[in-house]
Amino acid sequence: MIVKGKPSREEKRSLDAVIEALERAIDTITPGITAKEVYETACKILEKRGLRERFIHGLGHGIGVVVHEPPYLRAENTTTLEPNMVVTIEPGVYFNRLYGVRVEDVVVVTKRNARVLSKKLDRVLESFT
Repeated sequence: MIVKGKPSREEKRSLDAVIEALERAIDTITPGITAKEVYETACKILEKRGLRERFIHGLGHGIGVVVHEPPYLRAENTTTLEPNMVVTIEPGVYFNRLYGVRVEDVVVVTKRNARVLSKKLDRVLESFT
């Protein structure tokens, strides 16, 4: 995510909620969990923060031969995640004509959990000019 200028209190609150949803979703990933369960984890965090209705898309998707491919992390997808699957986790909330907040990590499902492949990248780039 790129922030131009100093974020408002509400923008910062939204960013914190999205990052919490991202991290909790990643923490739930283990072999055998369904795409739906990972999606629901993020939704619960955004619900707790009063932002669930602002989350208007899926949580992520597989990466392989093409950039967007199965498994899609959505409410209706019962696909089981298995070791070596690579998926994005990218929750976002949107405020029509004001701003949006979306943060993304790429993870690989291991034999025990998820390993973040994008952890050396900054999640938020700030520009105060």
